[in-house]
Amino acid sequence: MRGNERIDVPNPRGVNEVKAGDITVSLGCGGAGVGPPQERDPKVVRLDVKNEIVSLEAAREVYKVALNADTLEIEQEETRKLRRKE
Repeated sequence: MRGNERIDVPNPRGVNEVKAGDITVSLGCGGAGVGPPQERDPKVVRLDVKNEIVSLEAAREVYKVALNADTLEIEQEETRKLRRKE
């Protein structure tokens, strides 16, 4: 939008002029991750749990990362065991 005017973008994948004060809206679908979930860095999985993006259960079942339920510390040995089962 530019002021009260809606501007349709003829080529959303091309280069488009944007001016100060313009409001842009980009609609897109969610993307999938890259690579097997069990290869995700356990520290990043821990942050996802801490930020309530991933549950403790998903961390363990999907990402194969064991976290202490009280402290959210990574349980290194248990995580290694979970990942060896793959």
